Amino acid sequence: MKGYLISDLPVKVDLEAYQHAVDRVVESLGNVLGCSSVYRIGSVGAPGISDLDLVVVAKDNASLSIDLRKTMTISERYLFIHDLYGSSASLFLEGQRFSFFRPYRLIRGEDILFGSNFPEPDPAVRRQVALEYLIRFYFSVTMQKAYKLLRVRSLLLNAKGAAIDIEYLSPSDIQARSVVRKLKSMREDWFKSKKPPVAAFIEWFEEMAHWLEHFMTDQLSRCPFYLPEYRNYSLGRNIGIVHGDRVKMMSKVSRYPMLHPFLGKKYFNLLNRYSNFQLSLPFIAKDIPEPIKAYFNYNQRHRDYNKLHLPHYLPLTSSFNPR
Repeated sequence: MKGYLISDLPVKVDLEAYQHAVDRVVESLGNVLGCSSVYRIGSVGAPGISDLDLVVVAKDNASLSIDLRKTMTISERYLFIHDLYGSSASLFLEGQRFSFFRPYRLIRGEDILFGSNFPEPDPAVRRQVALEYLIRFYFSVTMQKAYKLLRVRSLLLNAKGAAIDIEYLSPSDIQARSVVRKLKSMREDWFKSKKPPVAAFIEWFEEMAHWLEHFMTDQLSRCPFYLPEYRNYSLGRNIGIVHGDRVKMMSKVSRYPMLHPFLGKKYFNLLNRYSNFQLSLPFIAKDIPEPIKAYFNYNQRHRDYNKLHLPHYLPLTSSFNPR
């Protein structure tokens, strides 16, 4: 298998388990003061691979201290791979001009979106969000390749989101369509064979990783990509970002072969702790267009608000957050 270690293999789960997990969370929120609405994003297109995304909308200035992931069973945490999203009502409505999570499906409480007419997001913002997601995805792919450790379900999940942005940015790219088509086929057929199709997955991963770096360099040479004006940029404590004329990842990786039997998130986190990366990419940090400034401002206000009022909930912002 070309020297790769495999972890996070998908586990078969039926649709009823997904619905039961949603019902349990909604029931837990039923008596929480300040919670006005719960929305669901997306659908379960590939049971056992797909995850669940819920958005909790709280009344303005209400603080929700309940940490729902701590109340979940192991099987429920498999379906909710991250914290629920959370927002105040005002930020939720304001964010519709920047959000690409839609459509939302109300599953509890007041539908505060009912009757609202939101304009289409600015094309420059839509392009910025797509590039942010793909840069984050590129980093994840390159890091796992450097570690020689592939987290299968995580890659299949994140690649689905990346496919949407790839098709948006380059709908006529023949190789892009091929990579996306193979991804969709792998997600749909994963549980059809007696053994997980690991060899086919690795072949797809290597093809996709090689192509992705060239695709990102090409996109960033044609589409401006903006960062807030800071002196230094980093993504987490071990990932530096520097300006360059093309997309490139440089790494200093530590490996611990004796820990291979204990693969999983803890081992992955250990590798992160003792490895360092530097991401080079073209970006612009001055003379930022007003729609992008407004987008950056909204993201920061939402993150600050959640730290204060919704500490156990993710803001409805991009996961690309250089500081």
